Amino acid sequence: EVFYKDHSLLCNFENGAEYYELLVRSYTGSDLSVSEIKDKLTAKMQNDIGTVVSLSYKDETLYDKMSVYPFDTTDPDTILKYLLEAIKADFPEGYDTNYTINNVPADIEKYESPAYFYVPHIDNTSRNNIYINKYEDYADMDLYPTLAHEGFPGHMYQTTYFQNTNPELLRSLLGYTGYTEGWGLYSELYSYDLSGQDSNLAKFNKSMSCLSYDTYCLADIGINYEGWSRQDTIDFVKSVGYDASVGDDVFETLIENPGLYLAYYIGYLEITDMRTTAQDELGDSFNIKNFHKFYLDIGPAQFEIINDRLNTWIATQKKLA
Repeated sequence: EVFYKDHSLLCNFENGAEYYELLVRSYTGSDLSVSEIKDKLTAKMQNDIGTVVSLSYKDETLYDKMSVYPFDTTDPDTILKYLLEAIKADFPEGYDTNYTINNVPADIEKYESPAYFYVPHIDNTSRNNIYINKYEDYADMDLYPTLAHEGFPGHMYQTTYFQNTNPELLRSLLGYTGYTEGWGLYSELYSYDLSGQDSNLAKFNKSMSCLSYDTYCLADIGINYEGWSRQDTIDFVKSVGYDASVGDDVFETLIENPGLYLAYYIGYLEITDMRTTAQDELGDSFNIKNFHKFYLDIGPAQFEIINDRLNTWIATQKKLA
């Protein structure tokens, strides 16, 4: 405990807190301060807890049905073909549908993510590969949302769509994790609405996933910015409803990867905030496919830039209405 408190936590290094602020800004692509992010996450967590509790009271079997779908979800290709058809109503065309599904090589399974889309080389953009990890720790992985995140309408769709707009080659060298991973998580959660699950189960799935991100992201700030100890982290995680063992895992994960979960979740929240703004401004003339096209056409960028373009896009949509 003394080792972690005195040495490993990022905030305990010289200028560690300042570095964390810059790290978060770089990862998320958001201009929100760490304090503003914490307030946003706290409010989101309360909302997600309320949704989970309310839905659980209505149907106590929801937790057991989270990974149950009205079609076969054991075969990756079946899932991707289902999603490829399901996204047509809400997402624009203009992407490459050729892909290969691969298993992560056995000798690196232990060290790799549960699944990932391998971004194609700049001189061979049609070579799309998704890798699935068969490691024993991922035996219970729900393939449906995972492949929505990595495939359609997630990273593979996002990447090939933007490549088909013929962007300047320089943009392939610029990385904006919040934009990219925010879309991946947005796609993952959006996929529940396309899954054929009833609306309460889809909403429960989304809220449970968000609650997990709420927990990790608030713990990230607590550990790496405010100096939480291992016990502080365990106490916080238990207060949300998770076991103490989860708190231990959260602590170990976040001292190794400060800011990483924030890239996914703040990116996702930036997208949903933009969508809400557009819906409020446009009312009945709001079109979800047009909004998705707006986001994808811009390509990887910081959210303050995208938000600036959003205002122009909304004004244009109003004129077209």
